[in-house]
Amino acid sequence: MNNQIKKSKIAVVHDHLGWPGGGERTALTIALELGADFITAYAHPQTYPEYQKQLGRKLVTLSEKVVNLEVVRFFWLRGLFWRNQKILKKYDILIASGQAATEAVAKYADSEAIKILYNHTPPRRIFDLYEKSKQGYKWFLRPLYAIFARYWKWVYLKAMRKIDIDIANSENVRRRMKEYAGEEVDYVVWPPILTEKFKWIRQGDYFLSWARVDEHKRVDLIVKAFMKMPEKKLIVASGGSELEKVREMAKNCPNIKIVGWIDDAELFDLVGRCRAAIYIPINEDAGMTHLEANAAGKPVLGVAEGGLLETMIDGETGILIKSNPAESDIIKAVETMTPEWCLARKDKCASHAMRYDKEIFCRKIKGIISKYL
Repeated sequence: MNNQIKKSKIAVVHDHLGWPGGGERTALTIALELGADFITAYAHPQTYPEYQKQLGRKLVTLSEKVVNLEVVRFFWLRGLFWRNQKILKKYDILIASGQAATEAVAKYADSEAIKILYNHTPPRRIFDLYEKSKQGYKWFLRPLYAIFARYWKWVYLKAMRKIDIDIANSENVRRRMKEYAGEEVDYVVWPPILTEKFKWIRQGDYFLSWARVDEHKRVDLIVKAFMKMPEKKLIVASGGSELEKVREMAKNCPNIKIVGWIDDAELFDLVGRCRAAIYIPINEDAGMTHLEANAAGKPVLGVAEGGLLETMIDGETGILIKSNPAESDIIKAVETMTPEWCLARKDKCASHAMRYDKEIFCRKIKGIISKYL
C-alpha cells in the first residue's frame, strides 16, 4: 500500500449495515483494504459478520436502536451523523458510501480533509423513480412527499458540491449524475467481485435469485413466472421489504423455495450448485449479482436495463430479456437455459467475471487516492 495512504487517518462512512447487500460489501471491502475505520449508523449482526469481526474496534456504530418509519428514518439517520459530527473531523480522508453518509461527510469533515464519494447512485426516489415513489403514498400524502423530495434534492445537490473526488460505480451512474445532478464524476470503478469465493461446484437443477426482495428488484415477477412453471425449480436467497409478500405468493408452490437472507458460506454454495441465476432489477445502478454468478461459471437471466447493459454479454454470459419484462419473457428465457446451454457457457462466464475481480477494484481505488496525497 502507498506509504502516504498508510500514514493517513482514513474512515469509510456508510449509511447503515441493515442488510448484506452489494453496497455494504463494497464499502466494507474498501475499509478493510485501506485499514480504515468504518463509521455507520447501525450494524445488524447478520450483515457480513465476518467483515465486522475483521474490523473489530475499527467498526464504529452510532446507534443500537433502529428506526424504520420512512420519512422519520430519513431525518433520524442524518440526526445521528449530526450528533456525532466530531468523530468525522478526526480524519485526513473520508470516503462516503450512501446518501446520508455523503451529506455527513460533506458537512462535517475537517476543512483540510479529502472528501471522496464512492457513488452507488444519486437518490433515485427524487430523480428517475420520483413518480413511482410518490404513487406509493396515499393521495393525500403525495403533496407532502413532493415537498419532501424538493428538500432532499436541495440538500443532496448542496452536499455534492463539497465532494472532492466522485467515483461512480458504473457508466450508468456517470450518466445519471450528469442528467439528474448536473455533475461530472471523476472516475468509474466497478464494484469488487469475489472471484475466489464464487466458484463452480456442479450443475444443479434450480435457478437462483439473491437480489434484495423489494419493489425495485422484481423478485415478485420472478416468483410469478415460476408459479407457471411447476416443473422448474427456483430458490430465493435474500430478504427485504417484500419478503413476506413473496413468501405468501409461493406458499403452495413446491417448486419455489424462499430461504431469506443467508450467510456467505451458504450463498457461495448455492451459487456454485445452481443451473443459472436470475437478476432483473429496475434500471439497476451497476449490479453485482450477475457478475458473482458469472464468477461461479453460471449464466444469468438478466434484463436489458441499467448497469447490466455494460457487463452482460447477451447470449454468452447469459440472456438479456427486454426492458420492463413480463412473466412470459422470463418463462421463454428459462426454457432456453437448458442444462446443456448453461454448461456450455461456464468458462466464458468465469473469465468474463475476472475483469471485475476484487483485487482490480482495490488497486484502482488505492491508485485514485494516491493521486491526491
